[in-house]
Amino acid sequence: MASMMRHFIKKKKWFTLQEINRRIDTLRCRGNDVGNKPANVHQKFKKLGGHAVQNWCLLRLLPFIVGDLVVDTSDPVWQLYLLLKRACELICAPGLSRTQIDQLRLLLDEYMQKRKCLRNGYKPKHHFFHHLADHYEMFGPPIFLWTLGFEQYHQIFKRVGRKCNNYINLIYSFMRAHQLMQAYQSTGILFPQDAMYKAAFPLVPESLPDVVQTFGNSCSFSPDAVVVQGSLTTNDIKYREGDHLLLGPEGTGNIFVGKIKMIIRDSGVYHLVVFKSKAKLRSEYALSLPETRIYRSLICNLWSRRKRRRGGNKECNRALNFNF
Repeated sequence: MASMMRHFIKKKKWFTLQEINRRIDTLRCRGNDVGNKPANVHQKFKKLGGHAVQNWCLLRLLPFIVGDLVVDTSDPVWQLYLLLKRACELICAPGLSRTQIDQLRLLLDEYMQKRKCLRNGYKPKHHFFHHLADHYEMFGPPIFLWTLGFEQYHQIFKRVGRKCNNYINLIYSFMRAHQLMQAYQSTGILFPQDAMYKAAFPLVPESLPDVVQTFGNSCSFSPDAVVVQGSLTTNDIKYREGDHLLLGPEGTGNIFVGKIKMIIRDSGVYHLVVFKSKAKLRSEYALSLPETRIYRSLICNLWSRRKRRRGGNKECNRALNFNF
C-alpha cells in the first residue's frame, strides 16, 4: 500500500500528501471502524502509519477517500490496488464457497504476477499470502485463526505497568492483572439466551413518521410493543439505528441494502424496520454505491427472528434468509 501511495502522489500527482491526510482527518466512520480510523500517510512512504487494523480500514475505504481524485481508473497500479482489495475482502470473509475460494486463488495469482510494477520487490510474506486460498480450503476462514486480537494486550500490559508503579517481578503483575480481568469478564451469563438492550419506550403509532406509521399499522403490533433505544445485541451481533444490512443480491453485481430506522420488540419477537435501497456495483472502485433515486421511495421491510410461517409478507420471508 505504501508503494501504491507513492505512485499515486509522486508519479501520477492525482492528489498531494496533505490532501489525502486532510481527507483522512475529516473522514467520519461508523460502527467498528470508529476506533480504527485510518492513520495519516507517512511522508517517506516506507510503510503506512497506522497499526494493522487501521491499515486494513484504509485498504477498504480508500475509494471513499480519494475515489473522486483518481483520473485514470485503468492505471496498472490502481488496478493492482483493486485486486488487493478484492482479495482481502475474500480472505477476511467469515465463510466462502468452493467457487469463491477458486476465485480467490485466481485473484492472488493475478496480483502476484502484476505486482512487478511496484518499486519494492517481493518479500517472504508474499509467499504465504500467495497460498492463503489453499490455507482457506484446508483450515477454514483465516479471520478465525489469526493472532491479530492478541495485539491489544500490548496496550493492556503497558497500562498495567504504568498503573502499578512497581517493576519488581513485572511479569507476575501482568499475569495477575490479566487473570483478574478474565475473571471479571466471565461473571454472569456467558452466553445470554435472549437479545440484550438497555432501554425501550412504548410504541405509539401516532408519533412515528408517516411512512413508518403506515407500515406499522399494516403489521398490527400489539399494545405491548416497545421501541428499543440505542442498540440491540443478539447472537453476538449488535444492531443500531442507522446501520445498513445486506438484504440480498440483485442482478449481476448489484445488491439490496436496508438502513435500520427502528427496532421494535413485540411479544418476544424483534423486528428491524429498514428502508430498502439498491446499490449498484462500480467495478472501477470495487464498491457498491446506493442509487439515490431508490431512497426517495422509502420502501419498508420487516425483519423478524420468528420462524417463517405460511403466507405472510414475501419480502419479509426473503429477508429472513439473509440475516436471522
